Amino acid sequence: MTQPSQVAGAGSGNSARRGRRLAWVAAGVAAIFFVLTAGLPLIAVPTAAIPDAATRLQLQNGVRTTLLQGIGGLVVLLGAYLTWRQLDISRRQLRQSLEASTAQLELSRQGQITEQFSRATDQLGHDRPGVRVAAIYTLERIAAMSPELQDSVQQLLSAYVRAESPWAHHDPVTLTAIEPDPRSTPATLPMLKVRAPDVQAAMHVLTRHAIASGEVIDLQGGVDLRAAHLNGANLRQANLGRGSLVGAELIKADLSEAWLRRVSFRGAWLIDANLRGAVLQDADLCGTDLTGADLSGADVRRATFDENTKWPSGFDWQAAGAVRTSNGHQQTTFIP
Repeated sequence: MTQPSQVAGAGSGNSARRGRRLAWVAAGVAAIFFVLTAGLPLIAVPTAAIPDAATRLQLQNGVRTTLLQGIGGLVVLLGAYLTWRQLDISRRQLRQSLEASTAQLELSRQGQITEQFSRATDQLGHDRPGVRVAAIYTLERIAAMSPELQDSVQQLLSAYVRAESPWAHHDPVTLTAIEPDPRSTPATLPMLKVRAPDVQAAMHVLTRHAIASGEVIDLQGGVDLRAAHLNGANLRQANLGRGSLVGAELIKADLSEAWLRRVSFRGAWLIDANLRGAVLQDADLCGTDLTGADLSGADVRRATFDENTKWPSGFDWQAAGAVRTSNGHQQTTFIP
């Protein structure tokens, strides 16, 4: 183990060596200065070349003056170089310090975001709906602050909706979502934000904007989104297969290229919705308001509708393969 006296001794030795080096450098500079100012004028203006002492001394002094001016210029240049060098070193040190501080701040920020993410994830299992709703909107803020977590937040909220709001009632033949109670109507359904405010909040976050670029909302297998408020929602290419959106508000929603097969839109509002290229095979469109909706390229084969269904102006449901029903029940033809 190094003793304090040894450390002190090593420090004193280093100082002595630095002092000796500085003394040698000073002696060398003095010697060079003496040679240049004393010896070089005698060589440049020798006695043999200029016999007259006064003239010779005047010429030698001129040489000395010129040398001193040159040395002074070199000293100025050297000083400017050393100053620039010191400024450059200071700039580099400042840049390194700023980079280190920025890295430390980013590391601290990432740690805080990770802690918030873990806390919000834990709160999704809280007994109180208000706490779960707050956790969902916290996850939205985390996704906005941390792009690398956007996909995780989207997958987490999609899984949350599938787990907390499943729909298990399907026609045994067509597998289309149906109401378990035939007397149930969209008008008697409590709104989703009242029935399950956390699920409504999760859908709001998922569909308000594309959280993860290039990712789609996957709710395949059947989810209960009855009486959901999804006006203007971004559900492009979303997978909602076999889900129930009975009485849902989807006014001006983007459902282009979405997988909507066997979904029940009974009594839903799809006014001015974008359904370009959407797959609506075997869907229940009884009582659905599709006024102004864009069904260009949509696949509505075997989709059932009734006299209360409102199609977009000029839409040929017969040519599209939709099936009209008068009893309000699902199509029961076997679908392989």
